[in-house]
Amino acid sequence: MSETEEEDDTPEEETDEEAHSRFIAGVVDGEKVWGLSTEDGFLACEADEEEERAVLPFWSDAEEAREAQSAVESSEVDAIELFDFLFRWLPGMDDDDVLVGTNWTADLEGKEVEPITLQDEILDAMSDDKRTSYLDRLAREVREAGEDSPEPE
Repeated sequence: MSETEEEDDTPEEETDEEAHSRFIAGVVDGEKVWGLSTEDGFLACEADEEEERAVLPFWSDAEEAREAQSAVESSEVDAIELFDFLFRWLPGMDDDDVLVGTNWTADLEGKEVEPITLQDEILDAMSDDKRTSYLDRLAREVREAGEDSPEPE
């Protein structure tokens, strides 16, 4: 076997940017996001670039989350519906100044992104019909929540 053939048999290491792109495509397609939960809530790690900030890692696939689970004692793989992730989790993480990790490795390393940037990237990756459906649902839920709130005195 030649050197070239041996190199072809070796899987290429995915870059953080490739894993991030795969995350976006995967969550748009599967409409779920996967994370690791512990008794203290969802796993939070220290950011690489900005050590004073936390990062919550998420995966586009349950199996990839399970691979990272071995690095986190007493954790469970949990799913979040994409709608809730987009319109509840990401805005809340932004308010809390927390970053998002996308499709991290089993060693809990990978790309860190601002929550609202990720929200925009996911919405931009959706088909027009799917994006419209999500935004219509958001508008309906906001309207219903307003109707259920008590009148100011």
